[in-house]
Amino acid sequence: MVALCAGIAKDHRPQHCNEYPFKPSNPGDDDDDDDEQGGLSAWVIILLVLFSLTTLILILYLYRRWIKREMNNEMRMQVSSAVSQYIALAESRQET
Repeated sequence: MVALCAGIAKDHRPQHCNEYPFKPSNPGDDDDDDDEQGGLSAWVIILLVLFSLTTLILILYLYRRWIKREMNNEMRMQVSSAVSQYIALAESRQET
């Protein structure tokens, strides 16, 4: 109802529109009114986005580093196992 009553010119407004108070907005007003009404300013949103991106990049970097370390450990274990099997095979052939 507030929106409907706000759209009607003041001199043509019905009587029951007086029950719905509203604050008329001027087209030249700054967006600073959003802060007064509990909204976030553009700088706060930009900082939140930058902080989120920085955190995401940091998490991805640390995850990549951890995965690389795990792959290297797994590769060492597989190479060690293959070398051990080769040595055992070579020793068994020498004994025969």
